[in-house]
Parts: sequence; C-alpha cells; structure tokens
Amino acid sequence: MILPSFEMVLREGGARSVMAAYNDIDGLPAHAHTGLLTQLLRDTWKFNGTLVSGYFGIAFLESAHRVAASDAEAGRIALAAGEGEGGGGELPEEHLDRAALRVLTQKCELELLDPDDGPESSAGPVDLNPPHMRELAAKAAQESVVLLANDAGLLPLPDAHGLRIALSRLLRRRCERSCRAPSSWPTPRADVCLAVVGDHSGPFGRGSSGEGCDAEGL
Repeated sequence: MILPSFEMVLREGGARSVMAAYNDIDGLPAHAHTGLLTQLLRDTWKFNGTLVSGYFGIAFLESAHRVAASDAEAGRIALAAGEGEGGGGELPEEHLDRAALRVLTQKCELELLDPDDGPESSAGPVDLNPPHMRELAAKAAQESVVLLANDAGLLPLPDAHGLRIALSRLLRRRCERSCRAPSSWPTPRADVCLAVVGDHSGPFGRGSSGEGCDAEGL
C-alpha cells in the first residue's frame, strides 16, 4: 500500500533524489536497509539518482538503533546499504567513488559547477569567515533581537566599562543547572546571566522546554 506511491514519484515524476527514513522495518533501520536502498530502489526501480540521509539518520544508527558502535561504523553501514553491500568489513574504495560520482554528476546536471571546476583550486585557502561576513552577521543579529518582557527592569544595561554578560543557550540536561553552573562555565563569573530557554524543543522533542523537557518546573 505504501511503496507504489514512491515508485510512481520516481518512474512518472522523475525525482532525482531520495532520502531514507528515520524508522526501522522489522528491526532494520531504513538507513541500513540494503533491500530497500539497493535491491528495490536501484535494481528493481532502476533509480540512478542520488540517495541522501536524513539530518540525523546516519548518527541514529549508533545512538538510537544501536546497530553501529561508532559514527564511523554508522557511516560505513549506511553507505554500504546504498551500494548493495551488507554485513561488516571495509567498504571497497570503488563504491565510495561511485557514490561521489553520482553526487557530482547530479551537480553537473543542475549546472551547480562552473565549467572550469576541478578537484584542486589554485586560488589558495578559502576564508569562510571574512570580516565583511562577520559584520553582516552581527548586523542581522542586532536587528533581529526582540524583547518580550522587561518586568524586572533589567534593561537597559548600565553603560559600565568591563560589564560581563553571559548568554547561555540551555539544552536538555543543561537546563536544570541554569545559572548555577560549574566554575568552568563563564556564567558564574558574569555580572548578568541571560538564559535563553524559550521553546528550544530540539530534535524529536528533546530540549529545554515544551514536549520532552527533562527539567521539571523550568
């Protein structure tokens, strides 16, 4: 009842990329499912596009599904499933090359690569955090700040030289510690502590508030 709709999207709709699901089927995670990712998707449906992971899909092979002992093994298992390989052992280098070729081929089809692009660049190191981008990021942050309440009269802050402000983004088990943090944190040494709790629900309900919050009464 489920597979025909996906098949039609590929055969009739011409989809060129497929993302594996987070769930498992009879105990076998979709990201590690050779039967789905290779035997059905590529061999039966003749899909030759790119197969991508969900945001945490590969990491979850270790942390949630417990079928991998490390991040590295999770990556090997996922890539092997998409290349028709099951079981343990090292993944053949040609399979990695084939996976990379699919991605580069699709980028070429979408004209995402310049005609003179090559494996090496003669332009030298690329600065991914230049001053003008930092200035733009700072401006965007300043202009996006919204004050929801100021009941205690905290703001405006005094214009005092050397005022130390700690901004804490609290997630999961950190949230119950609030400003009572170990000395290794910058918070105890600050004059003002701004604890950003809000609705940081995190992935799948794990966060500082809302569904899945692990700090009672926050």
